[in-house]
Amino acid sequence: MGLKPACLIKLCMKQLYYVLLISFITSVTIQAQTPLQTVDLFNSNTYYAMNGVYYKDTQGYFNQYVGTWLYTNGTTSLKITFQKKYFTQQSTGTFYTDDLIGEYEYKVNGATVFNTLNNLNISHTSPYDYNLFSSRRVPNDGCYQCTVPEQRLVMRYDEPTNDNEMLDGTFIMHTINENGQVKLYVKLNTNNNNGLNWSKTNPDLPANTTQLTLPEGIYIFNKVN
Repeated sequence: MGLKPACLIKLCMKQLYYVLLISFITSVTIQAQTPLQTVDLFNSNTYYAMNGVYYKDTQGYFNQYVGTWLYTNGTTSLKITFQKKYFTQQSTGTFYTDDLIGEYEYKVNGATVFNTLNNLNISHTSPYDYNLFSSRRVPNDGCYQCTVPEQRLVMRYDEPTNDNEMLDGTFIMHTINENGQVKLYVKLNTNNNNGLNWSKTNPDLPANTTQLTLPEGIYIFNKVN
């Protein structure tokens, strides 16, 4: 027995309502995930973290770092792999960024002290979940072989055993050319934020880590991949 015309109309209207609702939700979702404006990550007057803005590495500045680099000194070695990634981030709204992130393997006397390279296989939603992530470019004051204004990149460095929220390191780095070979020049500084000592898991408790394992100083890396 067929449906009455009135029932058919109601059924069609109900189906149409759901179709329109799904279309609306899909449209809103796509708009929320689509940048409304693209600006240069390093050369923009736009306030950082503005809703709907994509802070893009338009000049390919990060590309010079992408790959694997190796520092050796006797039986001590530090291998770093950098990747450029796109992130959707949240602040007062949703914004989008290109970031340089990295992980490393540190060996002393041939024994592995840290190996965080597998963390690159995880698609974290935030660059802060990697042990190395980009921050900003800085002027060339006292910079070795720097020629381009604000050539150096600042990166935050952390260690898997570091439980101190107020302790981290800073890579100030740039590529150089020595005898026709591109190398990575890194200066590592330790930041202890005036000696404050807060646990990452509980700010009411002191942390166990008071200094980083990787020594401060200058590291020159060769490109291996």
